[in-house]
Amino acid sequence: METKFTKGPWTVRDFGPHDNNSELTRLEINYGIDQECICDTVYELPDAHLIAAAPELYEELTEAAAGMTVILDEYRDKIRPHWVVSMEEDIARFSAVLAKARGEL
Repeated sequence: METKFTKGPWTVRDFGPHDNNSELTRLEINYGIDQECICDTVYELPDAHLIAAAPELYEELTEAAAGMTVILDEYRDKIRPHWVVSMEEDIARFSAVLAKARGEL
């Protein structure tokens, strides 16, 4: 489950109007002190922010799944059965999204 993507944080850089279409804004996703490019020519600011948040989202979801797994392992017999099922379903969904992010699905 080792991640191979570039570690964050990633940032959004606005390069102004796109060269070929002034109605579009050219955005890049960068990382590091040198502002190395992760992704260039993103046109929608909400998309750029989502992409830039990806490493943090990945790490937080990993931590959430791990924490829920520990709780289930230690307290399964003390948790209401429907909560156990709900947590198991959440962990499965989180695991599937994380696998997709790693390119496994």
